Amino acid sequence: MFEALLKNGPLDTLSLRKESHLSGATSQSPFNHALEILQMQFKVLPVATCEAGAWKYAFVYDLTHNYYPDLIERTRYISDNAAYEKLLTLYARTMGVFQVKEVTSFFGWHPGQLDRPLSNLVKSGSLQPVSVEGSTAEHFCTKELII
Repeated sequence: MFEALLKNGPLDTLSLRKESHLSGATSQSPFNHALEILQMQFKVLPVATCEAGAWKYAFVYDLTHNYYPDLIERTRYISDNAAYEKLLTLYARTMGVFQVKEVTSFFGWHPGQLDRPLSNLVKSGSLQPVSVEGSTAEHFCTKELII
């Protein structure tokens, strides 16, 4: 799939399936899984929609470095912890209340990767530990939800 986008440039979902040789009826799950992995790794992203297929609607995908050619240079000086903190904060704002295992599962991270960023966000007051009725697991939320 990555190679198909590298060779052809942006492709709609149907064309991407065809160019990746994953257009058969039994290929839907492998195609979706590969696309999910590439998106989680920030290698591929949807950049548009188009009229394609029976529903006349499909996403157009491109390689991240093609769509954002200066991304590497712009992010060069962002530390891993700062990146984790930013993504964790955005996740918290989106989800409201969360557990670490939910975040790590969503992003495909190892639990230990969040120890320092989570601690920093709690110390700064950006995130707060909260208890959730009926659960013994540790949960967190943004300070805006508490106030």
